[in-house]
Amino acid sequence: MQRIILSSDSLGIIFVFFLLASAFTGINAGSPTQADQPAAFVGSGQCTQCHADIYAAWQQSDHRKAMQSADKNTVLGDFSDVTVSFHGIETRLFQQGNEFKVSTIGQNGKPGVFTIQYTFGHYPLQQYLIDIGKGHLQALNVAWDSRSKEQGGQRWYHLQADEDIDPEHPFFWTRHFQNSNSRCIECHNTNVSKNYNPENMSYASAWSEIGVGCESCHGPASQHLALATAEQLGPENTGFKRQQMPALAWAFRGDDDIASPTGIRNDSHIDTCGGCHSRRGINSDHEPLAAYHDQYRLALLDQGLYFADGQIDDEVFVLGSFLQSKMHAKGVTCANCHDVHSGKLIAQGNALCAQCHKPARFDTAEHHHHPAGSDGAQCVNCHMPERLYMSVDLRRDHSFAIPDPGLSLRADTPNACTTCHQGKTDRWASNTLLEWGASDQQNAWALINQGLERQDALIFKEYARYASV
Repeated sequence: MQRIILSSDSLGIIFVFFLLASAFTGINAGSPTQADQPAAFVGSGQCTQCHADIYAAWQQSDHRKAMQSADKNTVLGDFSDVTVSFHGIETRLFQQGNEFKVSTIGQNGKPGVFTIQYTFGHYPLQQYLIDIGKGHLQALNVAWDSRSKEQGGQRWYHLQADEDIDPEHPFFWTRHFQNSNSRCIECHNTNVSKNYNPENMSYASAWSEIGVGCESCHGPASQHLALATAEQLGPENTGFKRQQMPALAWAFRGDDDIASPTGIRNDSHIDTCGGCHSRRGINSDHEPLAAYHDQYRLALLDQGLYFADGQIDDEVFVLGSFLQSKMHAKGVTCANCHDVHSGKLIAQGNALCAQCHKPARFDTAEHHHHPAGSDGAQCVNCHMPERLYMSVDLRRDHSFAIPDPGLSLRADTPNACTTCHQGKTDRWASNTLLEWGASDQQNAWALINQGLERQDALIFKEYARYASV
């Protein structure tokens, strides 16, 4: 290889050229926006200097508590030397000094005492992670129900209560399906590197911040912080590779019952939230605010994951159902309903829907046919029915569909009517909707099931074709 030796005169010329170039481009030597300085993760604690209110809201969020080091402030479960038994396996939970311990059957069915290293989630349940060697962080499948006693909580329970779990079962806590490194840790921490070594089947998983921090959504903030410190921040000079766009605003026009968007739609919140709130495969390393479909392969409406009409069945989280909705098609996005920093709803009860749906039209007995203030009068109970996951975690379908018990008769799908009215049949529900005067299109299958010939039901043609797929 040829060596190139620069004289002191040459170095001086290069240095002068660099200063001139920097002055010409408006970037000084050592500027925080210098192109050759890759952005680095600095931690959410740096954000509180300028964003104290946002930081305080985030501190109380599920994101902040997605994963935490196990200590007296984070562990919610009862470790006061209690013993529980599931599937014929006894598990003793106790403290030893400042450490939280578990005595139970481990790998190969051998008994052992294990130390809880991390908490995983906090409500409505909390799981616990144990390092069983070679960096394998395993989720104990004896979990703590953190709901109130009135809700049936404050107890230990087994996540696979209905399966015969033994050390050979794939869901036994030391086996692959309970391995957090490969299956779930990337969505519970910030800037995760799994660092799997196939030669010795070990992990050296690492993250820049435990829990889902600010930079999980906004990206590495070192350049943003440097610009803020130098008072050089501007709309086009934020220090972030990509900028989060505000959600669409909505306003009522004239006598419209449903609000219309007042800006240009964007999917930046889909790109931000979707990666962890969907069932998906991975195309590339996670990059905050990069296009969702460039990074992930969304699980489609497969049998076992969704019902035939697109309602959620297995644990598919949120995005897959939301992308089916008219809401998404119109431009509604996550931040129209959820505060992006606390994760809480931005309004309670039907007031949330009333942002875009006039109460005088929709929050009435003429619309929902239930007593005011009752469960049946709540928009979400009809249009976002809940399904139970992990034995205690109720999650709502985000397709915002109209209940169709007539379709349930044909396709064996659930509907909000008979889910709520236990003991009633789908035929009862479909007949009731027809008595209320629900539109024929909503009840195409109900009418067909009552004997109307399909070839004569021209007004139902497209709907029937869709529903029969």
